[in-house]
Amino acid sequence: MIRNKIKTISKEYDAIALNDLKDQLNEQRDYVLDDEKLTKKIKSAIDYCEGLIDCSIVPAVKSLVIYEFSGNEIVIDEYDYNSIKDVIVNGVSGRTDVIKYVVENYTYFTIKFNENIQADKIEIKYNAFVEFKENYKEAIIVKASDLIDNESSNYTYQVQNNKTVERLLNITT
Repeated sequence: MIRNKIKTISKEYDAIALNDLKDQLNEQRDYVLDDEKLTKKIKSAIDYCEGLIDCSIVPAVKSLVIYEFSGNEIVIDEYDYNSIKDVIVNGVSGRTDVIKYVVENYTYFTIKFNENIQADKIEIKYNAFVEFKENYKEAIIVKASDLIDNESSNYTYQVQNNKTVERLLNITT
């Protein structure tokens, strides 16, 4: 069995409101000329924060591809697992019974097939999301503000702002 890295297929970046960032920047909500730029900074900030904590902060659909599979069960340890969207075996979807186990702080999910199968390729698509905490939103807004400040000025407080983001995500040591 050969496992590929889990990939994000889609992500709901609009979980963070543009107006929240505008409020942080003291920008008028009805001023729309910078909306595209601000939206890109929110997306970058979400990706940055998710990279720091290694799980999905906003709802996403992820995919795991397994090659050369033989057996009747696949156990996957992913913290941000929420629900199975689809399981595709050799190009055919929907052949599974799915059981979800919760153990301590991690969520394991098991995909059981009705019989032993031989598959050249299995793709598992699942919804990923952890509980959205208010400090996650604050961290994203701080990082997006920092990205905008870095773009528009000759100086930066990026190192200090990154520490603030880490504290809000509860990952400082």
